[in-house]
Amino acid sequence: FSYTTTAGSLAPMFVTTNSRVFTFFGEVCFSGDPFRVLIQETQNDQRKEILNGDGLTIPYRSAESR
Repeated sequence: FSYTTTAGSLAPMFVTTNSRVFTFFGEVCFSGDPFRVLIQETQNDQRKEILNGDGLTIPYRSAESR
């Protein structure tokens, strides 16, 4: 859970270099400046970014609600 209280556009929320990461999170931002870059991944010399809104969100549903 990220409670963003500063300028989220200044830096990525998560940065990983030559490693692997799995993230599952939500962000609440009352300042009007949420993180623009959620994840910045660098593998060797290749950099990829997941921007705000690009991630996959799947709501949880219990077996009873299906």
